Amino acid sequence: MSAGNKITDWVGYTANFGLLWPGNGEGPIELYVFNLGFSLTDRIGTFVEVYGRLEDFTANYDT
Repeated sequence: MSAGNKITDWVGYTANFGLLWPGNGEGPIELYVFNLGFSLTDRIGTFVEVYGRLEDFTANYDT
């Protein structure tokens, strides 16, 4: 499932939630990604992203 929206003219967010079945008899792995994007100019932008697994709430960061 994916959702996103523009907050202002220069800030927006995206949220993704998913399930992954490893195929080895285990149950699904629940995944998430949350991203904040920033427009610095008309042609340059940057983002901050947190992602990981929901079951043990591991959090990883990316920029």
